[in-house]
Amino acid sequence: MQIEREQFSLGYSPEFDALRGYAILLVTAFHAAPKDGWLIGGYLGVDLFFVLSGFLITALLFKEIQTNGRINYKKFYIRRALRLAPALSLMLFVFVLLSVLFLERAQFVKNIEGSIYAFFYIANWTRAFGMWQPDWVGHTWSLAIEEQFYIAWPLIILACSKLRLPAEKLLALCFGLALTACAWRAYLTLQDAHWMRVYNGLDTRADSLLLGATLGMGVYYPHFRTMLYVLRPAITVAASLGIILLGIFTYKIPYESKQLYLYVFTLVEIITCIFILDVLLPGRTPLKLFLRLKPVIWLGTVSYGFYLWHYPIFRVMRHFECSVGQILVWGTAMALVATTLSYYLLEKPILRLKDKFH
Repeated sequence: MQIEREQFSLGYSPEFDALRGYAILLVTAFHAAPKDGWLIGGYLGVDLFFVLSGFLITALLFKEIQTNGRINYKKFYIRRALRLAPALSLMLFVFVLLSVLFLERAQFVKNIEGSIYAFFYIANWTRAFGMWQPDWVGHTWSLAIEEQFYIAWPLIILACSKLRLPAEKLLALCFGLALTACAWRAYLTLQDAHWMRVYNGLDTRADSLLLGATLGMGVYYPHFRTMLYVLRPAITVAASLGIILLGIFTYKIPYESKQLYLYVFTLVEIITCIFILDVLLPGRTPLKLFLRLKPVIWLGTVSYGFYLWHYPIFRVMRHFECSVGQILVWGTAMALVATTLSYYLLEKPILRLKDKFH
């Protein structure tokens, strides 16, 4: 079967923004009431982000190789810095300033310490090893994992190109590393490692990013793409079932559960890969209809900023014993205002500068 390139576009897709939008809605509902809410597994939205990030970054890197014959690593890291650093810096500046102005010394010193860990993208390791317990910017652990991946993964691709490793072997290496991380997480869990260690470590969470990266490479192989067209009906059905299964997990699985680390994370990663394939392949599907709501697409577009702002706002409101309803309504409203200002006054102008490094 001949596969035409325009039928399988790896360009911008609003459905991917919608996936981010739904993911951030899950995370938001979870953070409003992490222990006694009706979405105790809403944190799984972060795993959707991880898989999607691994896929998109790798697909873009391979597209650059296909277009230019190489990767410009300097421009890659400049693009990442321009995309991530300004919004994070603004949020941390406002957070530290308000802490100094309105909190007691012990608390604002703790908040400054946490902000330093967040700024240097090491919050996941400080949490994993109990050096800094999660507090008002504890959500930056996931940003740290992604940033560490953004640093390491392109360098691995560079090393493989220097060694003249065939692309097929790089794909096999990536998939093997994903399986290794998954097995390592299961091993630590069976050894009764604390859930904070397993939840926050790059070594125990890298499988989600690497599985997405494997898919991001796989879609460039004609045989793989041909197989996907043959399996199109099965992928459509699997995506619909995946929505149901993900809903069950977000309703049933708390973050301390051993099931989460033994197999639930892996299932969520596979489901996310199926979602990605369903979006990429042509044709109308139930999932695509689900992903075409414009407000959700917009929320996905600004999801990075919303993720940054909503957690400290929710955390402060929980500190002052606001109800879950108040947090969801007023906290979300405040987070949306902060996100909108950040995106249109700071992030979007800088994104135009970022485009110059493509």
